[in-house]
Amino acid sequence: MFLEHGFGAATLDDAGMTILRRPFYFLRHGEADWNVERMCIGQLDRPLTDRGRVQAEDARRQCASLKISSVYFSPLSRAAETAAMVMGGRGIGMQADDGLLEACLGVKQGAREDDAADPFLRNWIRGAAIDQAETYAGFQKRVCEAVNRCLAAVDVGGAPLIVAHAGVYHALRDAMNMPTGRVLHCVPYGHHPDGGDWRVEVIV
Repeated sequence: MFLEHGFGAATLDDAGMTILRRPFYFLRHGEADWNVERMCIGQLDRPLTDRGRVQAEDARRQCASLKISSVYFSPLSRAAETAAMVMGGRGIGMQADDGLLEACLGVKQGAREDDAADPFLRNWIRGAAIDQAETYAGFQKRVCEAVNRCLAAVDVGGAPLIVAHAGVYHALRDAMNMPTGRVLHCVPYGHHPDGGDWRVEVIV
């Protein structure tokens, strides 16, 4: 969800949500079953598909040459399994962080994401409330705090890998004042401070 639909940035006051200017990699988990059905997963714990596991194996090869210092991942199984497969055999420290969980979207978890009559994701990003869901502003703050924890825990010069979700990446890129667009499953994105901006490298 989120970036796979190409939603634009929210008009939020993101003061105080600056991301530490250290390099890092981001990887969205492999395809999950409800991704195929275009259903909103949110914090429901849906499994990887067979294709999702193949994607994780492909990402393992793509990440093999990257100098990854540590790995932080969402504890939802689709992200945790992806992280374990991608880093299998490398002996690099791995840690789950609840702050990297996908957005809690309350009663809309399990709803169709592509229902033109109910663009709830787009409206939520713009500030609309969803029953039993966290707000987008609160979600973005949680994500930024988690990413900064991960970056602060790494020695200067190290580059952690963050394995999480499309919504997490949408919120992060909003806070980094970067365009939000589609993000593919299991494609590594490198982020490097570049003056006052960020340079993003798609690793293929």
